[in-house]
Amino acid sequence: MPRAKKKLTLRLPERKPMARAERIPLYMRPVDEQLSEAAIALLLDSADTLSEGRQDGAGRFFGSTMLTLDVATLSARLRHALDVDEIARLMQSDRRVQKRMRALAESDATLRAGFSVRMGVGDLQLRVDGTKILVDIDVEGAQKARRA
Repeated sequence: MPRAKKKLTLRLPERKPMARAERIPLYMRPVDEQLSEAAIALLLDSADTLSEGRQDGAGRFFGSTMLTLDVATLSARLRHALDVDEIARLMQSDRRVQKRMRALAESDATLRAGFSVRMGVGDLQLRVDGTKILVDIDVEGAQKARRA
């Protein structure tokens, strides 16, 4: 004799009303995303650098340094998926990155000028071109004063 099939009926659990918030948080803790120190070193150490400039008659140096960072070539060494626009945005807003890029420009200006240049004014521009981040740094500086 064939067995009768039992009909299964699923019952959804009873919905509970939303909990009422009686206490609210006093502090908000935003998440701040930054490039890691290792990522900054990797990006800037792999940059192609091109510098130009000259010294005027008063001993001031005027020039520019261009950095090209090909982020796609670094993808095998990075844990996260590449978002070149996001990397450029983080670089633009990070003082550590700006300081390192200005130091690179000052170093190249020193080589070009033939004396140790202290960068006084330096305009820094970043833009994205495909998988590359292009950085232009205008350098204006004077010879560093020698310590006695």
